[in-house]
Amino acid sequence: MREAARPFSYLNEQKQPVGYSVDLCLAAVEEIKRSLKLPELKVAYKVVAGAERIPKLESGEIDLECGSTTNTKARQEKVAFSYTIFVAGIRVLVPKGVKVESVKDWAGCPWP
Repeated sequence: MREAARPFSYLNEQKQPVGYSVDLCLAAVEEIKRSLKLPELKVAYKVVAGAERIPKLESGEIDLECGSTTNTKARQEKVAFSYTIFVAGIRVLVPKGVKVESVKDWAGCPWP
């Protein structure tokens, strides 16, 4: 799990793993316990940094990442992803009345 990827995966004030992705991972673990008849299966959290999460999955050091890893073609060649659980977008705000239809419209913009 990631310790500072709010709201997906982070440590709360009691240093316990929490967040949206952590909750989804725990639900997956419960299903694994049920379907494999392993009620005693334990969860052992391991904090990982962004750069080390995929290598740790590849090496078997961790079994599952509960964080916010973007699904890219390059990463798909190394690891398997779940269904998409979150979609984000970015928008640009400009002063009302300013017409921006392409990046070229930014040339010589009158605001800082």
